[in-house]
Amino acid sequence: MFQVPPHPESHALGTLAWSLVLGLVAGFVSHAFVEALLVVRERVKLVRGPYAWMMPGLGALATGVIGAAIFASWGKLGIFGIGYSDLSAALFGSLGLAVLVVLLIGKIAATVFSYASGGAGGIFAPTLFIGAMLGGIIGSLADLAGSQNSSMPSALALVGMGAMFAGTIRAPVTSILIIFELTGDYGLILPIMAANLSSYAIATKLRPVPIYEALLLQDGINLRKFPILKPDRGWQNLPVSAIMTNTVRTLESRLQLERANMEIKNERFKIYPVVDTEGKYIGLVHRKGIRVVGEKEPDKLVREIFVAKKFPKVYPDMTMREVANRFVDTEWSAIPVVSRLDEERVVGIVTLHDITRQQILQEKDAK
Repeated sequence: MFQVPPHPESHALGTLAWSLVLGLVAGFVSHAFVEALLVVRERVKLVRGPYAWMMPGLGALATGVIGAAIFASWGKLGIFGIGYSDLSAALFGSLGLAVLVVLLIGKIAATVFSYASGGAGGIFAPTLFIGAMLGGIIGSLADLAGSQNSSMPSALALVGMGAMFAGTIRAPVTSILIIFELTGDYGLILPIMAANLSSYAIATKLRPVPIYEALLLQDGINLRKFPILKPDRGWQNLPVSAIMTNTVRTLESRLQLERANMEIKNERFKIYPVVDTEGKYIGLVHRKGIRVVGEKEPDKLVREIFVAKKFPKVYPDMTMREVANRFVDTEWSAIPVVSRLDEERVVGIVTLHDITRQQILQEKDAK
């Protein structure tokens, strides 16, 4: 698919050393890319009502403005589509340092806005493009530092494709095979392996949950057996979003107890988050409290039976260990999970039973 020049010095110690540096940088860049995409996507998901339909259009507008600005200033069309021309130029080492930096930043921003807003397309091809630009940048810096390898920008652009893919998609071996398939160049196998593994190690350390699993959890798709995919990390270090219940039954604060009791009569939950008229989380009530008090004072409101002034809450990215400690500090057996971007919006609920069940499952799998 891509034509690449030969790399006769691919096994030189200098190439391997700079590939390792590239892998470390790619690990941090891929983490920043994933974090930006998830944060913007979560913020877009908060937009509801008559303006929600505008989000893909606004994302497309932002992408178009970024691409048009770079084309007008630098004459490059790599922001649009896959960017074959600029990607091929990077693989031949024919792009200057300034152009590489502009295309790197522009592609990251355009991809984040386009994908997070709900536009068509994915992150597979952009990840390869970003990796090539990043590799070209590191290669250009290596030249400025006095590298003896004349083809360093070209070689590291190819290595960067694999490193960025490994850090973003979390498939280091697959990324090696993909680069070979796309380019037909097997001369850089050692540098690519070094960069991929270092990028993968950094990105995994910074965010244990890969991007595709994080997107599923963000959409409320809870894979109950997902923690088993990473047994070596320990269930305590995985995010509580992996085990929380995404479908949350809330009670409106101005609801009369008699009506509230009728609504939850056939439900299995014991504890219910209470929200105000705008859907903002303000407290917790127990099923037994609703039933007992409601029998005596049926016209009393849900908010009038609060037993505390402050109520617990946790966030989706908190580890199960952190959430377990929260249960130690509270008398509630269930805690609402709220959004980091909007701490008054309930996105799930986790119970002490969920934590205990996960521990038992892991102990069984370990035997």
